[in-house]
Amino acid sequence: MQFLADMCKSMNNAGYLTIEDLYTLSEQEIIDKILTCEDKYLSDTFKLFQDADTVYRSATPADEKYCVNIKSKKRYVVPLVQTDDGVVRINQISETAANQITKYLNYPKGGYYTYFDFQFIPYEEVVTKKLIKKDNV
Repeated sequence: MQFLADMCKSMNNAGYLTIEDLYTLSEQEIIDKILTCEDKYLSDTFKLFQDADTVYRSATPADEKYCVNIKSKKRYVVPLVQTDDGVVRINQISETAANQITKYLNYPKGGYYTYFDFQFIPYEEVVTKKLIKKDNV
């Protein structure tokens, strides 16, 4: 989703897409505008996105790739299990479950990085008709 937001913002900053377009055009019409855009950097990068079949994950930022930091709340459930002795939490009777839950809870709280196997630096703003690319990480 962040890639699509960055692409739409870049298209807007470059003058190829308006905010009104986002409310009035269909998804397909927006995609067509991106693909037929005069700016080859934007249209070619979008084609790479369309052709991507893998999303990569890393604990550290990936250099020379379109990489975003994913921060989310940790949510988990420890299911109740019926045993001969009554109902207990699965981590109380399964070492594997207990280890998996502990591993999940101990994962770094800063989130992780998700990236595609191509570089894209979104256009940040237009300054005297010269596009400025922002840092990606």
